[in-house]
Amino acid sequence: GDVVGRGERAAALMGQLRNAVRAYAFEGKPPAQVLESVNGLLLEAGAEHMATMIYGVLDTETGELRVANAGHPPPLLATGTGTARLLDGGSGPPIGALPGARYPEGCTVLAPGTTVLLYTDGLVEDRTTPLEQGLERLRRAAADAPQELESFCAHLLRRRQDPLAGVP
Repeated sequence: GDVVGRGERAAALMGQLRNAVRAYAFEGKPPAQVLESVNGLLLEAGAEHMATMIYGVLDTETGELRVANAGHPPPLLATGTGTARLLDGGSGPPIGALPGARYPEGCTVLAPGTTVLLYTDGLVEDRTTPLEQGLERLRRAAADAPQELESFCAHLLRRRQDPLAGVP
């Protein structure tokens, strides 16, 4: 997740939201209900902040990943075989934005060896790069990234610093 704002208050709020997510997850709630519960908690507390957040549940036996997204950039799935895609579906408003907000769930089955990348908008967006262009740049970079995790991350960061890398 990513709290809107900066400083100690924003960091403290993010810690509180993480604890709330853990508590609701421990109750066995599915992703959409976890986000709806956290949204209600934040609004009831009268907080003036909002946060983007993704919560997902992975069934390690079947590879099924169920995700709900509260205004956060979509997860990126890289297969290690030259393909990468953004996980569609399961997107709703930021936590704390709307009373009674609903968060639909997206679902996919991960193939063995798939990397799931969660990131903040700072990786794909800046004052000169529109979000859609940044997302496409990230997707392309992940498609040809090495599979080993540290090399994968280093590759994405290098490509982020060189916006023209890999752009036809």
